[in-house]
Amino acid sequence: MLKIAFVTSDAEFDAATTPNMDVKVVGQPDAARVEKDSAVHFTGTLVGYDPEPAFFLHWDKAKVKEEDIPKEKGRRKSLRCGSRRPVSQSPSPPNQV
Repeated sequence: MLKIAFVTSDAEFDAATTPNMDVKVVGQPDAARVEKDSAVHFTGTLVGYDPEPAFFLHWDKAKVKEEDIPKEKGRRKSLRCGSRRPVSQSPSPPNQV
């Protein structure tokens, strides 16, 4: 399971300290190599949300985009020359926190 913060700007990314989504990845053991503070794209089924105390989304049956999974643990994929800017994703551009 990935704990991810949905952000729409660099400032939100830098300020994010807690996740606002949990993403249950299935059938993709390599997704365990995704590291903290890495931007990831995923597809999945939205199965619920918690409106209080803070809005929180729950995703199931998710798959992480292969290009976002490092080939080896500890070798982070750089984003646009080291930028921490989130990459657009439909339906959402999440970042792992």
